[in-house]
Amino acid sequence: MKYKLSDKIINCRKHKKLSQQRCSEVCQIDLNEYIKWENASMVPSETDLIILASLFEVEIDSLTDDEVNLEYNDIIDSELVIPFFNNSDLGTTVQMSYITEEIKEDFLQDDNEEIITTKFISTLKKNLTKKNIIISSIILAVLIMGVAIMSNDNVIEPEKTNNIMVETNRLASGNGFTLTINDDYTVTGRGDNQENQIDVASWNNVVQVTAGSNFSIGLLKDGSVVATGKNNYGQLNVVEEMNVIDIDAGTSHGVVLTNDNKVKCYGDNSEGQCEVDDWADVIAISANDNVTAGLTRDNQLLIAGKYDFKNDLKLSNIKDIEVAEDYLFAITNDNKVEYSNASKYDFSEINNISNIKDIAISNSHVMLLSTSGRVYAYGDDTNNQLEVFEFMNILAISASDEFSVVLTKELEVQGVGNNQFNQFIKIEKKEVEKLKSVNNIVVDIDKQVKITWDAVDNAGYYLVEIAEIDYSVKVADTNLIVANREFIDLNDYTVKVSAYSSSDDYTESDFVQVVFTFIAPIVEETQPPIIEIIPTATPIPTPITTPTPIPSVVPTPSVTPSVTDEPITKPE
Repeated sequence: MKYKLSDKIINCRKHKKLSQQRCSEVCQIDLNEYIKWENASMVPSETDLIILASLFEVEIDSLTDDEVNLEYNDIIDSELVIPFFNNSDLGTTVQMSYITEEIKEDFLQDDNEEIITTKFISTLKKNLTKKNIIISSIILAVLIMGVAIMSNDNVIEPEKTNNIMVETNRLASGNGFTLTINDDYTVTGRGDNQENQIDVASWNNVVQVTAGSNFSIGLLKDGSVVATGKNNYGQLNVVEEMNVIDIDAGTSHGVVLTNDNKVKCYGDNSEGQCEVDDWADVIAISANDNVTAGLTRDNQLLIAGKYDFKNDLKLSNIKDIEVAEDYLFAITNDNKVEYSNASKYDFSEINNISNIKDIAISNSHVMLLSTSGRVYAYGDDTNNQLEVFEFMNILAISASDEFSVVLTKELEVQGVGNNQFNQFIKIEKKEVEKLKSVNNIVVDIDKQVKITWDAVDNAGYYLVEIAEIDYSVKVADTNLIVANREFIDLNDYTVKVSAYSSSDDYTESDFVQVVFTFIAPIVEETQPPIIEIIPTATPIPTPITTPTPIPSVVPTPSVTPSVTDEPITKPE
């Protein structure tokens, strides 16, 4: 029987009670890349395997040998005492050539043991060789476990989790209130506070916020949870959970994802929305209304509670989901959107949008945030909550039933829609004219790809997007040149061009798109000129011939017939 590396990584991580996020941070890679190790779509490098073996306290061969069924009695037994450095010296001799004086001095500039450990791991990743794999593994095992033997043998216990703040998690909204995470990891609440739902002034070290109808939940760096607001269904009991890596909330229930990929739910269960105790291997969660959803490592969708959409969405290559009772939205790893819709609203325009990094949904509308910071909204516009065209360079979005809010780079909470409790800075819709769309988009392929179009009156610049290569750029001219190396021969590409005004007198135009097939130009080899060399002609000597003597010609005398006197006899 063959034992997969991906399964061993999962088993070891769970055995050590580590989150995927923590493992990715230790290996100094993106979380999505680590997840690919566990779902077997990518294989760790040799250096990463060394770090994983040290983190899990197993021998490297146990991970890499597919004949070995990894058990937890093969933990590395190290007799080596690892000397760590104090304020002046490294200590006793370390038999490793890759720890140089320069490296040591660089480390000693930092007093924080967490910084030292991170920099040391980074240096080891650059200097590891096959010769020192075993000793490196031992040192990494000590460092990653957070054991720093400092000047007085002080042992520093590691945190159970080490959550980091992601920009898109810095904003949340409930019924008439909003929450924002500040740069110092504190939280600011705005709007309705009748249920104490924005009593968050005492919250610190917050990396994620979410909100239900009249309550708020925060996730801290150490994996613990804080909550405030209405507790009529016991939804605030979510604070009992530890080792949490993700949070979300529905109308009256709170949901958390723990670092062992389990889901816990607290609060209203009238529609079965908290029936999640048997969920396993979950990597993403979403909650809204009276429904809860989870995405498993193998892209299976788990749903609990009340929902009307068809659970027939073909999920593959998915990194995040958002759910409401009438629809489900998913973001793929290539930043495209897939959805299943049972509502009365038309979301077909979403099919033309790409480069999406976040989705926010309410009972009645959907917001999309692009990688360039643009915001789109679709669905119910009763309270003008879809009028988001003014928003650019946005960090985060959130949708409530009657309003839409965004977080700007200046950390202002701006919004459109019902602002009854002054929960955001209202952006009023301006009656302005829309720019005309661009015409005559032409794509010319030669040594470079040149895209041209006709100028639009009153346009200050143009936004050009090529979705397939995640390309987006603003240009003032009516042409753009892209290097051929960005494209793949015989592949189709979609070019979208929109016009924008530099003043407030006009809004952006509708985009116009063209599809072209990239055909790599044939590069003719340059041949050196052929120079015809004509040799100098050698004169051919005229042969000397002896003239042939002309023989003498003796004239032959003419013969005159003899004439006789006999008469000529005529025949009778």
